[in-house]
Amino acid sequence: MTNFSRRRLRCGQTYAFLMASAALVGLAPAAQAQTADAPATDATADADNADIVVIGSGQTRSVSTLVPANLDVLPPGTSVQKALNFLPGVSAQSIDGLGLNEQSLSLQVRGFNTTHLGYTLDGMPLGDGAYNNYNGLTISRALISENLGRADLATGIAGLGIPSTSNLGGALTYVSSDPHKQMGLSVSQTVGSENSLRTFVRVDTGEHGGFSAYLSGQYVEQDLFVNQKAYNWSNGKQFNGKLMYRADGIKITAYADISRTNQADDSYLSKDMLGRLGWDWAGYAPNWQSYLGVAYCSVTAPTAPTQCVAAPAPQKNADVTFTNGQILRNDNLFYLAGDFDLTSSLSVHTQVYHHNDKGAGNNWIVGWSKQGTTATGDDVPVQIRDTRYTIDRTGVLASLNWAVGFNQFQAGFWWRTIPAAPRAISGPTSRARSAWRSSSRASRIRRSGSRKPSGRRSNSMCRTR
Repeated sequence: MTNFSRRRLRCGQTYAFLMASAALVGLAPAAQAQTADAPATDATADADNADIVVIGSGQTRSVSTLVPANLDVLPPGTSVQKALNFLPGVSAQSIDGLGLNEQSLSLQVRGFNTTHLGYTLDGMPLGDGAYNNYNGLTISRALISENLGRADLATGIAGLGIPSTSNLGGALTYVSSDPHKQMGLSVSQTVGSENSLRTFVRVDTGEHGGFSAYLSGQYVEQDLFVNQKAYNWSNGKQFNGKLMYRADGIKITAYADISRTNQADDSYLSKDMLGRLGWDWAGYAPNWQSYLGVAYCSVTAPTAPTQCVAAPAPQKNADVTFTNGQILRNDNLFYLAGDFDLTSSLSVHTQVYHHNDKGAGNNWIVGWSKQGTTATGDDVPVQIRDTRYTIDRTGVLASLNWAVGFNQFQAGFWWRTIPAAPRAISGPTSRARSAWRSSSRASRIRRSGSRKPSGRRSNSMCRTR
């Protein structure tokens, strides 16, 4: 039976129901094959069938679940968000095959888009899921896909118990896997086209005196699939760690995620451009002089007409760029949670979390740059559009749960800090410099008409330091 998506009556009981139904379908031909002279056997089969009973409390909203087994049919490293395509009514798209490119990620759930949904990981809010997310981060930067426990998608207006300000069209509640009770080691190595490389390692300590933990990490790198000769390299490094303590009526959980993302962005092509240029169209890099020649044709400046070199057909001047920019994100995410059973019917959940992010997104645009000087010899028709991201948020969640018969009562609160300066936009800038930088070290490279960017991979334009 395929369990890519299942609707739950109560705690996944429908899965047992479907399995039982499959068994009944298998029994039906055999029952029909019984002859009339074997009524006792038929009666026994009917009695066995009657023993299969499924009882559910019902849900006030539709819920579908993604489980780790669903990812087994996908290439290792495929983002959890892209795997949501297994669920009914979901369309998750990205420009790359693994669903890792931040800017192109999109999610549609029954007519609601990415920013109309709520997202949590182990109860901790992840923000609104947007590329320029000011109050969280994507699930790919919060959780390595092999560490997924499950993902529940509730469609329609999500429950009030979900800490989100964007869950108008539903909510995705991700759950990380718990440490294994047995000591173990998991290793995955993947290679592919476009110089793709991915390594994943997870070590489980096993359970000792109620304590269990795992440490895991991944390294990913690949080139753009388009025909861009330089500054086309992306890489990512990520660490997940989880520590858990269990005792009678007590569960303490600590989680840490450290993510470093550096992505070269792909071209965004219109239908007209696809027809003229093909799927492989990208930036002129590393041919800086050719790019400047075309850029001169689109600016108004005293020396521009004499230096204009129009783009050759079928290209148009407006099609040309040097690269399509870079996406940089450095994230640190932590939480500490506690679950306590006060009585057989009364329980408390508490959680404290913290997340900080430093990042930048930028791309080349045509525009006259004076380089910040009075001299004209180094003027160029190129500018950098640069957006810098800063997130520093802390929050506290707590809830009290009371079970009375088949009724469940819950009360809780969510307190959080709101970033004072979520993003700063510096562009178009009057200085034609590269704005590729990591959060810890700024590296600027001045461009002029007579200088050509270095094609070395170690250049700050294509590597986070």
